[in-house]
Amino acid sequence: MTPTDLPDLLRRRADAPSFRPVDLDAVVRSGTRLRRRRRAGTAVAGLALAGLIGGSVALLTSPDAPRAVDPAGSVSPGDRPLSYALDGVLHVGDRTITPDGGIATYVEVGDGFGVVGTDGRVRLIDGSTGTATLLSTEGPALTGAFVRLATDGRWLAWAAPQDAGRAVVHFHDTVSGTGRVLTIDLDDQRSEQSALVSLDAGRAYLVTAEGPVEVSIPAPDEEPRVVALAGRLPGGQTFVDARGGTIARYEDGLLAGPSWDLARPPGDGPAVLESTGVLSPDGSAFAPDADTIRIVTLDGADETPDVGRRYAFFSTVYRWLDDDTVAVIADEKREGPYALLRCSVTSGSPGACSTEVTLPDPDGLQLPVGTPIG
Repeated sequence: MTPTDLPDLLRRRADAPSFRPVDLDAVVRSGTRLRRRRRAGTAVAGLALAGLIGGSVALLTSPDAPRAVDPAGSVSPGDRPLSYALDGVLHVGDRTITPDGGIATYVEVGDGFGVVGTDGRVRLIDGSTGTATLLSTEGPALTGAFVRLATDGRWLAWAAPQDAGRAVVHFHDTVSGTGRVLTIDLDDQRSEQSALVSLDAGRAYLVTAEGPVEVSIPAPDEEPRVVALAGRLPGGQTFVDARGGTIARYEDGLLAGPSWDLARPPGDGPAVLESTGVLSPDGSAFAPDADTIRIVTLDGADETPDVGRRYAFFSTVYRWLDDDTVAVIADEKREGPYALLRCSVTSGSPGACSTEVTLPDPDGLQLPVGTPIG
């Protein structure tokens, strides 16, 4: 997320001087991809040939680490209570978890949580026991715009600064307890922020010194497959999201499609002018960050849920729970109260919404989006 989306909207609505300034990147999404089309692009076998990613691929094994994902089948995001963190405490339905190190941001991964603490370290929280496993023990702590997590429901990813112009991207498999580490060259415009855009079905989407790329997370005995999505990005172009076989980018409006070059405006309806937002897990629809909730399919159909007159003042999607359900944050008036809604996404008629959580004051609030919101 960026300073112009959810965090900015919340601050503009709240009149709360205690909101802390943010410096956020593009959109982070969580959720499991349901189907995928192969990207158009040039595959480069091996890191050395790609010229985009340098160094070796390290395999990190933590056999004693607890697993956040039950391999036999986790509760789907659409069936879980809407979680939130308030002043360092995770709230999941009637349960609370207080992880060591605080909560700068977090994501839901499997049945547990990936957390960046206020100490800049990444931890995996067991959803059943609340036990925390420290994943990042070496290297610089995550600070500023590097405070960012991405997940596809199994893998947890983050990028840490290494030295001038380079970063180390970490991937942790929450099922096996193993990890991978890649070193990349950063784009000049992103040298002070995370290169990580999104994570989907074992593929990471990054902006490197040579442009946006798709990197498959390798098996222990393999090197990653690198697909160059485009060349170096000129000013005015940003990589918004990638999910379910769809690339979303911004250039004078939202463009989306099966590849960077084939991305087009969604249908013939009103243009999507917001430069950030959330693709659905299957990549068929987009929810822009705006003052008023909106969901548009890639063919231009309006599938915006009905939040009701109560939340006409402000409402926006912050997360897709599955292809047919979104999580929404809304407020009734400038002073609040705020609410977390669960809304159905349907074609033909607006889906219904239900209020699941009420928050009198958003100060200290974090949502499972992978970047700090205040």
